[in-house]
Amino acid sequence: MKNLIFTILLATFAVFTMNAQQVSGAEYFWGADPGAGNGNPMFAFDGDFDNAVKTIVNNAIDVPSEGIHTLSIRALDEENNWGPLFTVVVNVSAPLSAVREIKVTAAEYYFNNDPGPGNGTPMLAVNGDFSEAIEALKGGDIPAPIQEGIHVLWMRARDAENNWGPSFGVVVNMDTTITGFNAEISGPVTLCSGDEQLNVAYQASATPGATYLWTVTNGNIISGQGTANLSVDWETDGPHLLHLEKCLGDVCEEEELFITIHPSYETEDELTICFGDEVMLGGAMQNEPGVYTDVLESIAGCDSTVHTTLMVLPEIELSIEASDVEICNGDEITLTASGADDVSWSDGIQNGVPFVPEQTTSYTVTGTTDGCSSESSVEVIVNPLPEVSIMGDLPELVCLFHAPIELTFGSPAGGIWSGNGVINNLFNPEVAGVDIHLLTYTFSDENDCSNEASFEIQVDFCTSVGELEDSGSFVLFPNPSTDICWIETKGLPAAIDYIAVHDAMGRVVGMKNHPEGSGALQPGQGSRVSLDVGALASGTYVVRLVCGDIQLHKHLVIAR
Repeated sequence: MKNLIFTILLATFAVFTMNAQQVSGAEYFWGADPGAGNGNPMFAFDGDFDNAVKTIVNNAIDVPSEGIHTLSIRALDEENNWGPLFTVVVNVSAPLSAVREIKVTAAEYYFNNDPGPGNGTPMLAVNGDFSEAIEALKGGDIPAPIQEGIHVLWMRARDAENNWGPSFGVVVNMDTTITGFNAEISGPVTLCSGDEQLNVAYQASATPGATYLWTVTNGNIISGQGTANLSVDWETDGPHLLHLEKCLGDVCEEEELFITIHPSYETEDELTICFGDEVMLGGAMQNEPGVYTDVLESIAGCDSTVHTTLMVLPEIELSIEASDVEICNGDEITLTASGADDVSWSDGIQNGVPFVPEQTTSYTVTGTTDGCSSESSVEVIVNPLPEVSIMGDLPELVCLFHAPIELTFGSPAGGIWSGNGVINNLFNPEVAGVDIHLLTYTFSDENDCSNEASFEIQVDFCTSVGELEDSGSFVLFPNPSTDICWIETKGLPAAIDYIAVHDAMGRVVGMKNHPEGSGALQPGQGSRVSLDVGALASGTYVVRLVCGDIQLHKHLVIAR
């Protein structure tokens, strides 16, 4: 069993016969004729025998042995009459070792005498493209000069390798008195509803002596019935059909046009935008509420009118409350925004929650309501703290009875001292009491930013635990003094070890060891000891006598 695909190429030219026929069947045979209707049946390529021109095909047929054979084909018309045979000599060869491309690439026809392959009148593919192995072909006008009478019409096709195949011939009776007879209609088949569907013009080819019968479905003929030119008002609802029957004597041709009327739409729409946004409406960018009209084009090319109601949401007005916008480093502030359903701050700030800024920063808040947002910002200035220190020779221990000490150790100058016993930047040991006290220096700069430094000072009784109420005493005279001061002891329980003079800061500014006199002062003895204070500046000092475990103190005023 071998496979074979072949095609009968039937061509249409100017009218050759007055009777319209169609193919209703076909058959083929190899070699001797088995008789009409006894050959192998063939099939219409499109599955239905219903036209005068038909492509027929068969496959999976028995192919003769290798060699020269004749293949004959004939067709059956709609009145069950078998037509003449079309016979072609076929050389059956061995199976091909390689598959080659099989398709029709060109076709031509000629009358009577062969002008040579490629020199005939070109034919066209019905589908507009030579690209298949099976093609339906059509010709054009009959080339002149062709005389009236009996002629042989030849056709042949060219394959993909530019080889022309054998010619197929058919005997035709040429009637040159019928020229260009057809019922072809020209005019628009796609319309838009409205004015475009009214008074629509259609034309048929004009043939002298022909009659024209027009019929319309879902439309009204305005003018032109019985002529080649027609005007129609189409109704909106379809389907729409235009039919023409054109007759010349007993020969009639029919043609139909299906008309499509696309609607022109008019719709209402609503659009909401945020304050400050813009949208293209009415041919321009719009940001004001109102109704805007746009005439657009549908996919069918018809008008589509859209009336859009534009609504603009109100502006979001954010209000920012700040506990302070200029602070000192380390201070805490609170930023609170209102005026929107939802607010969010930059830098991770939470609305209404205190925080400590690290540096001067512009904080941005975004407010959102109904999908619209607005921004506002506030700058918080963070001023550095002043550098504060305590400098100088700091007293670590003062006696309870010591005169008030002026606190001048803070830097920069101009700050304020605080702590127990501090009044007007003076430390009074007697007010502070015996203890270790923390004295703090606080300085504020021009930005009202403050910093502080501290030190500890101890206030002591400066007497021994074993001191008795009758342990004796001493007097200073003259007091106030200028140069020489005398110390007179009374009832001391032990000899004087040394005498020390302290300034207001508690610092030792004078010392006298082994006081002069008649030997060491003995307990209970009265004695006078001189003390040179001529080198001391005016002020209040403390004279301290150390007698073993006993210490006695007196204030001495130097006045010059």
